[in-house]
Amino acid sequence: MTKGVAASAAGKKPRYMLDSSVLIEAYQRNYPPDVNESFWLKMHALIVEGHACMPDEVYREIERKADGLFDWCKERKDLLVMPIDVAEQVAVAEVLKAHERLVDTKKGRSMGDPWVIAFAKVHGAIVVTEEQLTRNLKAPRIPDVCDAMGITCINTLALVRAEKWKF
Repeated sequence: MTKGVAASAAGKKPRYMLDSSVLIEAYQRNYPPDVNESFWLKMHALIVEGHACMPDEVYREIERKADGLFDWCKERKDLLVMPIDVAEQVAVAEVLKAHERLVDTKKGRSMGDPWVIAFAKVHGAIVVTEEQLTRNLKAPRIPDVCDAMGITCINTLALVRAEKWKF
C-alpha cells in the first residue's frame, strides 16, 4: 500500500480520528498489550479497514517517546497516518483562529490537538481522546473545542462500546 492511505483503505472515510492520548493511555495503563492483546488486534482491524487514523502530527507525538507503542504505530504507519491536504490546512487554521489557546507553544505540547479536530471536521469523523471536557474555552482541551465546533468527541471506552468489542 502507498503511504497515507488510511482514509481510502477499503474505500471508506475514517469513522474515528485518534488523539495520541488514546493509544498512550491504552498502551501504558488501560489495555497494555501483555494483558489485553484483543484490544490491539481490534484496533489494528479498525485501522486496516480504514475506520481509524491519525494526522501526521499526532504520529510525531508518539514517535518522540520511541517505545513499544511507537513500534506498533510504525508497523501500521501507511494505514494509520493520514496525509495533510489543503482542506486540513484550512481547517486547522480555522480551529486555531477560533481557539488559539488550544496549543501551548511555550511547553511545546498539544501540537497535534488542532490537527485531530481539523481532520475530524474535514472527514466527518468522531474524535477519540482521553482528554476531559472542562467547559473552559480560555484554556480549552480537545473535547471543549469539539463541543464548540459541533464535532462528536468520545473517549476510548466509548469507542470500545460503539464498536461492540468484547474482551
